[in-house]
Amino acid sequence: MDNKTLKQNTDESKDYLPKNVIIEILASIVKEALDQLFILNKMYGWPEDETIVLKYITLEERFSKNQETDEESSQVDNSVLVTKNCGFIESVLSDLFKELINCRSYDNFCETIDIFKRMKADEENLQDETTRNENEVRRLQDVFQNEKLYYIEKIVECMEETGRIKDKIEDYRTESEVKLEYIKAWVNSKIEMSDVLFSKKHQEKQDKIRTIDIDINKEVRVHQEISMAFNEIQKDFEALIEIWKLKYSEDLSAMNGKVEALQIKQNQQLEKIGRLKELYAKRQKEIDDYKHYKVEQEKIRLEMEKRNRAATIIESWWRGTMVRKGFGKFRKKKEKKAKKKSSEKKSAK
Repeated sequence: MDNKTLKQNTDESKDYLPKNVIIEILASIVKEALDQLFILNKMYGWPEDETIVLKYITLEERFSKNQETDEESSQVDNSVLVTKNCGFIESVLSDLFKELINCRSYDNFCETIDIFKRMKADEENLQDETTRNENEVRRLQDVFQNEKLYYIEKIVECMEETGRIKDKIEDYRTESEVKLEYIKAWVNSKIEMSDVLFSKKHQEKQDKIRTIDIDINKEVRVHQEISMAFNEIQKDFEALIEIWKLKYSEDLSAMNGKVEALQIKQNQQLEKIGRLKELYAKRQKEIDDYKHYKVEQEKIRLEMEKRNRAATIIESWWRGTMVRKGFGKFRKKKEKKAKKKSSEKKSAK
């Protein structure tokens, strides 16, 4: 699925899903893929690149800067290529997950897919052109072999023709000896003419044979030089392969050391996380106790409010009853004493 199809499907899904839900779904899918790659990494292992910045580079720039790397990569085992591809995929998915979580979009991922597809198309075109060149070389080799066989057959025919001419000469000489007495002059002229014709034809054949021999020698010399050049190139490739094997073993040992250090650091982090979890559980218990205390206090407050309202209702009913029955207003004890004193003063007067 290309980026256009992805954007189209996302736009269609906007009709019935919010953007945040789509982003969350994509993030969960990417997270699941990263978890699976993490498991594969733990099982088989591959080098982890800290940062991978993918930008479009033409074939000329790639092969001019990294010619030795390309020569070495053609001899690398398929399992190593698979682990490198898994590392690359893990890095790209990690960037996509960060982009989905932080930026709530996937534009950079779409640009990465476009660049990767363009580079992949360039590699496929180069592979097709290389295949065509190899087919052309094989065709030229077949043409060379056919021409070589053709000229060998021509040489054989010329030799046979030369033998037949020599046989004819012998026949002419024998016949001239038998008829020497009465046709000597005619035979002499005939022999001279035959000699001239033979010498001319023989010279032509010899020239042709020399020309063919020169061409064949040139072709053989060129073939030998090409074979020597290919042998030298093969030796250089073998030396480079040995160098890269040593470098690979050294890099592998260094990466193993880094992995062990990271494992130790991870164990320390896990221990720290365990201590923090215990502290969190302790603090959470204190918070839960405080919440429980607040709930109890709130219950007590509500109960007091309920009692105050009930007391207020009872007091208002009692005062109303006192007024309706004519018992007088409700007064406190101090007020009653003051009333008694006032009544005593009135009676005294």
